[in-house]
Amino acid sequence: MPLLPLIRQSEALFPQTEIRVHIDVHNGVWDALLEKRADIAIAAPNQVINDAGLIFEAMGQVSWEFAISPDHPLAKAKEPLSSASLRKYPAVCVTDTSVRLEPKVAWRLRGQKALTAPDFLHKIHMQVAGLGIGFLPRQICRPYIERGELITRTVLEPKQDTPLFLAWRGEPQGKCFNWWLEALRKPDMKASWTSLALG
Repeated sequence: MPLLPLIRQSEALFPQTEIRVHIDVHNGVWDALLEKRADIAIAAPNQVINDAGLIFEAMGQVSWEFAISPDHPLAKAKEPLSSASLRKYPAVCVTDTSVRLEPKVAWRLRGQKALTAPDFLHKIHMQVAGLGIGFLPRQICRPYIERGELITRTVLEPKQDTPLFLAWRGEPQGKCFNWWLEALRKPDMKASWTSLALG
């Protein structure tokens, strides 16, 4: 986890400052900034806020793979897979944690049943178990593919890459905040998050 070395350094430099790491999903990442539940958002997906005093910088993007269990019925279906064939099986969707903003609807076809997961780790495990189908961040699912726990399939309508952003509120902050922002804005740190795939 890229944050661990930074947390260690921060604890040494600012021992009186409490650090809270929280995971939000989809528009919930931006919502956490708007509602002041977070000071900095790492790998916020898409650009959903144009004002509200927020500042953001591009961090890269996430590429997606349609990945399923090798035991799933679609594993032997003719490619590319059509929406009609995908719609027959539940889509594993990660819940948007947004409160103020309109929650984002994860990939799911019209009329398709959804199985809801609290985060991407649970989503992967549900798809490994063959409970449902869906797109996964390429970097996150790669080890599962290499171990043969998931296989990728070509679909007629692939999911487009998702841009990621580092975002924060543009108001005066303290020394610890400024130190964190400087550390997170370094190119190698940004790259470490996009290689993991999502925030």
